[in-house]
Amino acid sequence: MAGRITLKQVAWRAQCSVAVASSVLNRSGGTARYSAEVAQRVRQAAIELGYQRRMPRTGPRLPGPTITIMVGIAAPGGSAIETLFLREATRQLDRCGFGHQIVYADSRIQAGQLLERIAKGTVEAAITFVMGSPTCEKVFRDEGIPLVMVNSMEVSELNGIFPDDAGGVRQAVRLLAGAGCRRLAYVDGPRGCRHYSMRLRGQTLRDESERAGMQWLEWHNQDDWDVEAVSRLLSAEVDAIVGFSDRAVTRVADCFRELGLRLPEACGVLSLSSPRPFEDRPETTCLETPFAAMGRLAADMIVDLWRGRQAVFENILVPESVWIGSSLDCRRNKQKESR
Repeated sequence: MAGRITLKQVAWRAQCSVAVASSVLNRSGGTARYSAEVAQRVRQAAIELGYQRRMPRTGPRLPGPTITIMVGIAAPGGSAIETLFLREATRQLDRCGFGHQIVYADSRIQAGQLLERIAKGTVEAAITFVMGSPTCEKVFRDEGIPLVMVNSMEVSELNGIFPDDAGGVRQAVRLLAGAGCRRLAYVDGPRGCRHYSMRLRGQTLRDESERAGMQWLEWHNQDDWDVEAVSRLLSAEVDAIVGFSDRAVTRVADCFRELGLRLPEACGVLSLSSPRPFEDRPETTCLETPFAAMGRLAADMIVDLWRGRQAVFENILVPESVWIGSSLDCRRNKQKESR
């Protein structure tokens, strides 16, 4: 056969999965489930096809491999969530005795370079963070390289870790209802955003708020939110402003400042996604997206995959925390007093 022989070709010849072929040929100490007969078929197929095992690194080696962490955040200001995720993922890998290297692949050129690394066998196992290339995912699986996908652009079928956005939105709607908010405005994500969460949060918010009998007075993406929209809100006496993310909420606050105004005390402000509570805007309620927890979990799952404890896992949803700001807290207290 022409070209480099892949694990997929070996697995096809041996009539087994790529994961089993990888365990037999590349991780002799693994505990993946396969019989001696299957292992013999894999080795025989590798010999017949001329498969060459990826060479180990020279020099000192940690007990585990070097995990490649690929970051695909292209939007400006992604550093906060990136920092939280990478800090916890790398700390957990260190605790497990695994090395790590970080690769940024938020463009086609960088993604192409990544595919070259995979073809050369320099990627042993990987975690992706906010990436959306189905081509890369397919290459990983074809090569039998363990892969965990975190908060990817589209929801994967397996081996994915995601924040529970739908559950978080339902919490937010219950909180708004408990604070007596009925007339609402929504600031959606940026124009052209391809991340699945923009669609999921928006649709869940519409469905849940409709059941709660709420009315949406404004619904724009953050790029179209301007001083004119804020002026309409002031005249309509909106009960709460809900933002797709912390950036969307910041956009509304900037519009108020441009008018020389502050957010009305009677108006609740809520962000559906934030890497951490707003220290500089205590009036804002936020759903804290668990990037740190997802980092630790991703490290644990890639270690399990590498050690052969499992070949795949069902997608994991990580719960979001609610931090109640002073604006909604004040409205809730007034609601309790009126009862």
